Amino acid sequence: KQYTCMWCGGVIEVGEQYCRDTCLFDGQFYDWVSHNECSKITGLLNMRDEGYGINDEDFRNEILNYAYEHHYDSEKEEFDEGWGDDQDIYILVKKITEELKYE
Repeated sequence: KQYTCMWCGGVIEVGEQYCRDTCLFDGQFYDWVSHNECSKITGLLNMRDEGYGINDEDFRNEILNYAYEHHYDSEKEEFDEGWGDDQDIYILVKKITEELKYE
């Protein structure tokens, strides 16, 4: 079955491995479905350090903030090739995950 990643909003294709977390909020259980990379990057970027979860909007903002902090040249007022804020969030997640492997 095809799903939508609850972090980035991108499509999780049929047959693609993904994360499924069962959560409890206000006495109600729900499933949180996400790309493996999106789930992993929340830890890599310490998005959950506050001791509570983040929502999808916060997640997207964190990804865009990373792109600005690491791949935006303020003097030229432009992003490095392939890192613009017009990029698909899931593509940026994969690029950041790959980049952090080598740091």
